[in-house]
Amino acid sequence: FKAWRQEFKATGGADITTPQGRRRAAWHMHLADYAFFRRRWTNLHKVADGVWRSNQPGRNRYGQFPELGLKTILYLRGERHYSSVQFEQEACDAQGITLLHMDLSARSLAEGAEYVRMLEIMETAEKPLLIHCKSGADRTGLAAALYLIDQGLAPVEEAKKQLSFKYLHWKIAEPGVLDALLEAYEADSRDAPMPVRTWLLTRYDRDAIAAGFRPWF
Repeated sequence: FKAWRQEFKATGGADITTPQGRRRAAWHMHLADYAFFRRRWTNLHKVADGVWRSNQPGRNRYGQFPELGLKTILYLRGERHYSSVQFEQEACDAQGITLLHMDLSARSLAEGAEYVRMLEIMETAEKPLLIHCKSGADRTGLAAALYLIDQGLAPVEEAKKQLSFKYLHWKIAEPGVLDALLEAYEADSRDAPMPVRTWLLTRYDRDAIAAGFRPWF
C-alpha cells in the first residue's frame, strides 16, 4: 500500500487527456493534494492594486478567475506534472490567462537571483495578477512581502505582516526561515538603505540566515 500511495502521489494526476485520466487526477487532487480542505477556504486577499494572493485554487474555484479579471497567475509550486497544475493550466488556457511558474520552497531559502527573477516577473506581468502556492501561507506570503518592499508600497515592518498567522503562516515552524530573510534585510539595510533587489544579489547570505534560524518544531 505504501508503494502504491507514493506512486499515486507522484504520478496520479499527470494525465487529464482521457476520461479515466481526468477521474484519476480529480481523486489525486483531493487525496494527494488535499484539495477538499480548500473548497471553501481560499486564503484570497488583495496584496496591492492589481495583485492578489491565495492558496491553490481547486476546480470549483476556476469560475472566480473572471470575477477578479485575472490576466496572469504566478504558480510558486514548480512546473510539475501534477493534477492541480494540469487542471489549472487547462482553465487558464480556456480563459486566456497566462500561467507562469516558479519552484520555491516553504521550508528553505532560494538563491537571491531566484527571488529577483520572481520580482521581475511580478513587476512586468500583465495585471491583475494572482500569486499562489499550496496553502497560500508561506511561499506566497514571502512573494507578497518582497513585492510590497520592492515596489515601495510598504516599509519592511508592514510588509512582514504578509507572513502572519492571518494567512496560517507559522513563524515558529520551519517556514519561519522566510521571516528570517526579511528580518535580515531589515537589519542589514537599516543604517545603509538599499533596494531589496540589490541586497538579494550582493549581501543576501542564505546559508548564514538558514544556519541562524531554529524552528521550535
